Amino acid sequence: MRVRRGAWLSLGLVAILSLLIALTGGCQFVGNLTGGASSPAAKPQGFGGGFGGGTVVSAVPVKQGKIASVLTYSGTLQPVAQVTMIPRVTGRVEKVLVDVGAEVKKGAVLVELEKATLQAQVRQAEAGVAVAEIRLASVQAGSREEDISSAEAALASARARLELTRKGPTAADLQAAQSAVTAAEATLQRAESDLAKLKGGPTAEDLRQLELEIERQRTNLWQTQSDRDGTCGNTKNPPYMCQIANAKVAAQEVVVAQAENNLAKLRNGPRAEDLATAERSVTSARAQLESAQVRLSQLRRGSTAEDIQIAEAAVRQAENQLALRRTPYTSRDVESARAGLAQAQAALEVARLQLVEATIVAPFDGVVLQKQAVPGAVITQQSPVLTIGSRDLEILVSIDEARVAQIESGHPATMKVPAYPEASFDAVVDKIFPAGDTKSHNFTVRVTPKRQDDRLRAGMFAEVQIVTRQRDQALLVPKDALVERDGKPSVFVVADGRVALRPVRIGIRAANEVEVAEGVAVGESVVTAGGSGLRDGDTVRVAGGASPAGGAQPGQGGQIPQGGRPGGDAGGAPGKPGSAQTPQPKP
Repeated sequence: MRVRRGAWLSLGLVAILSLLIALTGGCQFVGNLTGGASSPAAKPQGFGGGFGGGTVVSAVPVKQGKIASVLTYSGTLQPVAQVTMIPRVTGRVEKVLVDVGAEVKKGAVLVELEKATLQAQVRQAEAGVAVAEIRLASVQAGSREEDISSAEAALASARARLELTRKGPTAADLQAAQSAVTAAEATLQRAESDLAKLKGGPTAEDLRQLELEIERQRTNLWQTQSDRDGTCGNTKNPPYMCQIANAKVAAQEVVVAQAENNLAKLRNGPRAEDLATAERSVTSARAQLESAQVRLSQLRRGSTAEDIQIAEAAVRQAENQLALRRTPYTSRDVESARAGLAQAQAALEVARLQLVEATIVAPFDGVVLQKQAVPGAVITQQSPVLTIGSRDLEILVSIDEARVAQIESGHPATMKVPAYPEASFDAVVDKIFPAGDTKSHNFTVRVTPKRQDDRLRAGMFAEVQIVTRQRDQALLVPKDALVERDGKPSVFVVADGRVALRPVRIGIRAANEVEVAEGVAVGESVVTAGGSGLRDGDTVRVAGGASPAGGAQPGQGGQIPQGGRPGGDAGGAPGKPGSAQTPQPKP
């Protein structure tokens, strides 16, 4: 079994070698496989060495076209400006004039609160201002003329009394004091007599006099009633004469009632309050008599040093009162009144502002995003009523620190949203935030649509592609054409069946193409496949002719990528290099 298996393996290897020899031109390929020495002319030129010599490669011409470097990010559309309306005053919602989705203009009335209480507070504050103004005017004006005149008269009287005290009493003063004592004695006698009568009760004569008075007043009442009947019964008299007659009858009825009441009081005896009043009258009359007697005694003995001191103190007090009347307020009083007026005016301003704040208006042009308040609800200064967002939208994307230097304000961009997958919306980098996150070291970039589009709505997920660099007339080669030699990017340029290794300076890199800023010219062919083992000056044969099958044509590559990642696939798919086809030997 082992011999048979080994024989079969040997036969298989022989068959494979025979096939390879037939395909590669016979003894030359076999010599290479067996490790024989080879000259440069006999060196293998890559797999599928050319029929007649040279390495088979794919090449495309250097083209001129548009290329762009694109960074792709994603985010959520949101209004540029969004605010939640919160009232500054507490109250009951009276009207809500907008609904969700309504477009509003700056200053438009959105919500109205009840204003009755706030209007009353304004009136109260206005009254406070009026009171403060009157107070300030009074302080600034000083005392009234009549107050000053009264103080001057009091001072003149005090000075006259001082002068009389110093000179001593005259005969007229003694006579006046004696007359005052006599009058006080008479008043005391009357008061004591009245008190004695109340305590002793009425006499028969007193009762008889009151009864006669009642009869006389009743007679007068009867006469007045008779005159009234005659006046009112005469139809020729005007109505006012009847009214006057009725008034006289009513007045006379009151007089009769008073007389009857007095008689009833005498018959019932004095009341406790009447006795108390009479006793107070007696006490007051005695005090007046004692004062008059003391005054008379002082005048008779002449003025003492103490009397003069008292009179002088009275003059000083009168002078102080006059000075106070003339300048009743100090500068501090005026400043206090002014401060009170300013305080009242500030309170009025606050009340008016609160009244204005009862009407909630739109702070800017926008659309109503949320409505939290309804009519009848009581809201406070912490209760949101509406949420307003601007029509202008933006996307805030987070850019890592390594790429933020590639982006500048004004760079073009595009947006795509899942709701409209076939549509692309032009946008622009509006702003790069000056400070990054201290932990992630990412920077926020704001991207805004170039024009307002009703299809874009706040809250939509969007993919943003930012064009960091672009050039319209760039020299372009496929990315596969680049090779690394001595640490420098290079390309193999095909000319006259040989390749030349040229270092190049790379510009913009796209997904499948790169810009060559220096090193090649438009129209030159560069190797894109089969050049991994090439060296400068090697002989090559381009598969399929001078232009590779499926090669990209000028102006077709380097379009803005349609998604994925920074520097993602180009939107305009460049043609893929044609694969090298191994020619079959002739029979």
